Amino acid sequence: MPAPSEPAAPARLACAPLTGQVLDVNSRPLIGATVMVKGTSQIYVTDAEGRFQLGDAIYADQVLLVESPGYTVQEMSLADCSLPVIMLKPAPGTRIKQSGKRAGQVIRMGNNGL
Repeated sequence: MPAPSEPAAPARLACAPLTGQVLDVNSRPLIGATVMVKGTSQIYVTDAEGRFQLGDAIYADQVLLVESPGYTVQEMSLADCSLPVIMLKPAPGTRIKQSGKRAGQVIRMGNNGL
Protein backbone atom coordinates (compact mmCIF):
# COMPACT_ATOMS: atom_id res chain seq x y z
CA MET A 1 0.00 0.00 0.00
CA PRO A 2 1.56 3.37 -1.04
CA ALA A 3 2.25 5.99 1.63
CA PRO A 4 -0.20 8.91 1.66
CA SER A 5 1.16 11.84 -0.27
CA GLU A 6 1.75 15.14 1.47
CA PRO A 7 -0.25 18.12 0.27
CA ALA A 8 1.55 20.22 -2.32
CA ALA A 9 3.03 23.50 -1.11
CA PRO A 10 1.11 26.58 -2.27
CA ALA A 11 2.43 28.11 -5.48
CA ARG A 12 4.29 31.36 -5.04
CA LEU A 13 2.82 34.09 -7.21
CA ALA A 14 5.31 36.13 -9.22
CA CYS A 15 3.98 39.47 -8.12
CA ALA A 16 5.71 41.31 -5.34
CA PRO A 17 4.97 44.00 -4.52
CA LEU A 18 1.21 43.78 -5.05
CA THR A 19 -0.81 46.99 -4.73
CA GLY A 20 -4.51 47.23 -3.90
CA GLN A 21 -7.07 49.79 -2.76
CA VAL A 22 -9.81 49.81 -0.11
CA LEU A 23 -12.89 51.97 -0.73
CA ASP A 24 -16.27 52.51 0.93
CA VAL A 25 -19.55 51.86 -0.90
CA ASN A 26 -19.48 55.45 -2.22
CA SER A 27 -16.06 54.81 -3.86
CA ARG A 28 -14.22 56.98 -1.33
CA PRO A 29 -10.85 55.75 -0.07
CA LEU A 30 -10.76 54.29 3.43
CA ILE A 31 -7.74 55.78 5.17
CA GLY A 32 -6.19 53.66 7.89
CA ALA A 33 -7.97 50.41 7.01
CA THR A 34 -5.93 47.35 7.94
CA VAL A 35 -5.09 44.57 5.51
CA MET A 36 -3.71 41.37 7.01
CA VAL A 37 -2.47 38.23 5.30
CA LYS A 38 -4.12 35.46 7.36
CA GLY A 39 -1.74 33.00 8.95
CA THR A 40 1.17 35.47 8.90
CA SER A 41 2.27 38.52 10.84
CA GLN A 42 1.99 40.68 7.71
CA ILE A 43 -0.22 43.71 8.44
CA TYR A 44 -0.58 46.70 6.15
CA VAL A 45 -2.41 50.03 6.60
CA THR A 46 -4.03 51.99 3.80
CA ASP A 47 -2.75 55.47 2.94
CA ALA A 48 -4.65 58.71 2.14
CA GLU A 49 -5.85 57.19 -1.16
CA GLY A 50 -6.94 53.91 0.46
CA ARG A 51 -3.99 52.12 -1.16
CA PHE A 52 -1.80 49.42 0.35
CA GLN A 53 1.17 47.47 -0.93
CA LEU A 54 1.96 43.84 -0.10
CA GLY A 55 5.74 43.68 -0.18
CA ASP A 56 6.38 40.12 1.00
CA ALA A 57 6.06 36.94 -1.04
CA ILE A 58 2.50 36.16 -2.11
CA TYR A 59 1.22 32.59 -2.43
CA ALA A 60 -1.86 31.26 -4.22
CA ASP A 61 -4.89 30.88 -1.97
CA GLN A 62 -3.56 33.14 0.77
CA VAL A 63 -6.42 35.08 2.33
CA LEU A 64 -6.50 38.82 2.95
CA LEU A 65 -8.49 40.03 5.93
CA VAL A 66 -9.58 43.65 5.39
CA GLU A 67 -11.14 45.72 8.15
CA SER A 68 -11.82 49.27 9.21
CA PRO A 69 -13.72 50.60 12.25
CA GLY A 70 -17.44 50.87 11.51
CA TYR A 71 -17.28 48.57 8.47
CA THR A 72 -17.88 44.85 8.00
CA VAL A 73 -14.77 42.69 7.79
CA GLN A 74 -14.09 41.24 4.35
CA GLU A 75 -11.96 38.23 3.45
CA MET A 76 -10.50 37.83 -0.03
CA SER A 77 -8.61 34.83 -1.39
CA LEU A 78 -5.64 35.55 -3.66
CA ALA A 79 -5.73 33.41 -6.79
CA ASP A 80 -3.45 35.42 -9.05
CA CYS A 81 -1.61 38.73 -9.24
CA SER A 82 -4.65 40.85 -9.97
CA LEU A 83 -6.04 42.47 -6.85
CA PRO A 84 -9.35 44.20 -7.43
CA VAL A 85 -10.49 47.23 -5.50
CA ILE A 86 -11.91 46.06 -2.16
CA MET A 87 -15.21 47.69 -1.16
CA LEU A 88 -16.22 47.65 2.51
CA LYS A 89 -19.83 48.11 3.61
CA PRO A 90 -20.84 49.88 6.82
CA ALA A 91 -21.51 47.49 9.69
CA PRO A 92 -25.11 47.18 10.87
CA GLY A 93 -25.95 49.89 13.40
CA THR A 94 -23.23 52.20 12.11
CA ARG A 95 -23.69 55.53 10.39
CA ILE A 96 -20.93 57.33 8.51
CA LYS A 97 -20.98 61.15 8.41
CA GLN A 98 -21.42 62.02 4.72
CA SER A 99 -20.56 65.72 4.56
CA GLY A 100 -19.01 68.61 6.39
CA LYS A 101 -15.75 69.01 8.20
CA ARG A 102 -15.77 65.47 9.59
CA ALA A 103 -17.02 63.60 6.53
CA GLY A 104 -16.15 59.94 6.77
CA GLN A 105 -16.28 59.91 10.57
CA VAL A 106 -17.92 56.80 12.03
CA ILE A 107 -21.01 57.46 14.14
CA ARG A 108 -22.30 54.42 16.04
CA MET A 109 -26.02 54.19 16.59
CA GLY A 110 -27.57 51.74 19.02
CA ASN A 111 -29.30 51.19 22.37
CA ASN A 112 -26.56 52.98 24.30
CA GLY A 113 -27.50 56.34 22.74
CA LEU A 114 -24.08 57.10 21.28
